[in-house]
Amino acid sequence: MMQIKLLPDSEPSESLSSDERYTCDGTLMARVREFYGGFIPLDVASCEFANSNFVRADRYYTKDDNGLSMPWANRNWCNPPYSRGQMIKWVQKIIDCAQNGQETLLLCNGDNSTAWWQLADRYASAVLMLSYRLAFYALERGKVVSGNKQPQHLFYFGERLLEFEMHFGMSNPTPLGFVHVPINSVNFLAPNLARDLACDLKE
Repeated sequence: MMQIKLLPDSEPSESLSSDERYTCDGTLMARVREFYGGFIPLDVASCEFANSNFVRADRYYTKDDNGLSMPWANRNWCNPPYSRGQMIKWVQKIIDCAQNGQETLLLCNGDNSTAWWQLADRYASAVLMLSYRLAFYALERGKVVSGNKQPQHLFYFGERLLEFEMHFGMSNPTPLGFVHVPINSVNFLAPNLARDLACDLKE
């Protein structure tokens, strides 16, 4: 029987004013590295502390580097700053890179009322809707903060839809959530992949 990782929604939460929140979920990051062939080539929005302790990418861009203005790798990890006006810039950069054949995994809040989420959903190949709330390491607090009020989504921009589902979704013996293939996706990379994936999952 498949075991889905679940956490209660009733944990106390703490508000954070800083964008310096780092993905510290070891299960998720291990699965990301596995999906990328054992290592993450580039974290496009990070810092030395986050990379050495949690992400462990081969390379990373800091706030001073400004990943939005830098060249990206063939495979990228992106947990961008969530403050107002930031997300749409990162989504647009990801789309530009996807059109050049570069893969990106985008971790973000699951807020489909925002323009940036709707844009990501329109251009992404698939999205993992995590079945549990992530905890983040808050630099300003110097600790891991749990009780996240927002669900997290992991958008995938790339051609390996079936592999994405098998690594993260219900096809995996220990799925992290549910993989959604946007019906109205532009899916410019491979227009038949979404249809083929849907057929494979029904069989």
